[in-house]
Amino acid sequence: MSDIESSTVGYTANLPLSWKPVSDVDKTEQVGRLHSNLALLRGLASIEAAALTEIEHERDALLSKALERLEAKVDIAINLLARLTLSQTELPKPMAVTLRAQSIEWIDATPPELNQEVTLTVYLSPKLPEPLILQARIIEVKHLDTAYRCIAELHERDEEFEEWMIRTVFRYHRRELQARHQP
Repeated sequence: MSDIESSTVGYTANLPLSWKPVSDVDKTEQVGRLHSNLALLRGLASIEAAALTEIEHERDALLSKALERLEAKVDIAINLLARLTLSQTELPKPMAVTLRAQSIEWIDATPPELNQEVTLTVYLSPKLPEPLILQARIIEVKHLDTAYRCIAELHERDEEFEEWMIRTVFRYHRRELQARHQP
């Protein structure tokens, strides 16, 4: 196990993922992709936030009820939009993925080559069917029985992006642990 994959918390799930070799077009779209990735990570945090059961310094129960009703309506609108988007989008096939703040690991029948620069497209949540698009370098390809274990080091070195990746991975990891420990 390499240092990059053993040193941080990870989130493991079956997620739609695809990869392709990096092209010159991918490199020129880097700023737009960073903005989209940040918006996605922020949006997922907002959508997936647990409903507030108690608001600190709550002054008005009516305001709280009004906010709950508004949140329920927004949730319905988001769910409908997500279903509409999913019905018109062909997602990559789900595969075993472990996401970390600085790396991603997956099992694939057709792996990229070691040290290859790739663009990874991964869908983190069916609640928001927008992909996280990541530039990475393949640092390990290991043959298993019927497939390959691939590990890629992420290239994004933007401080804000790294912070949101850490938050996202930690949130999913925490939920994964909670689900395992529930009867």
